[in-house]
Amino acid sequence: MDKVRKQAVLGEMRSYLAETKALFLLENKGMKVEELTDLRRQVRKANGKISVVKNTLMNMAVDGTGMKELSPLLFGPVAIAYTSNDPVEVTKTLLKFCKENEKVAIKGGFLSGKVLNLKEIEVLGTLPSLDQLRAKFLSVLNGVPQKFVSLLNAVPGGFVNVLDARKKSLEG
Repeated sequence: MDKVRKQAVLGEMRSYLAETKALFLLENKGMKVEELTDLRRQVRKANGKISVVKNTLMNMAVDGTGMKELSPLLFGPVAIAYTSNDPVEVTKTLLKFCKENEKVAIKGGFLSGKVLNLKEIEVLGTLPSLDQLRAKFLSVLNGVPQKFVSLLNAVPGGFVNVLDARKKSLEG
């Protein structure tokens, strides 16, 4: 690769590293093209991307960023999964694929300025997605007015029941 092309690829890598919320390094032990294509398709559905780049270029791209701590993990065949959206969905997709395919393993990751080990990535994969958290929050917000209205209805309903019981006792 000539120097001009290398600089262009390096600039492109730095731009997507600047936009990414989460990045995962995958050890790619002899994956076939079809398997990598399948993984790319699954990660794309989770709003992520996968790239295979040279480790030296990746080292140069992370130099001067908070991701520099990933450099020790950049050896051997490595694929990079990244997202600028909800990292939980991509994490779940990667963990599921790694369980199904022994040729792929997660080496580490980076999220919010912190390098993640495999244990932390597995914990991230157990969290609910951002959409699920929003739904839970909205259900909590909706629950308060519903309980308030039911309490307001309970007082007149209870009063009517007392009047009805009194009427029956006077008639009987």
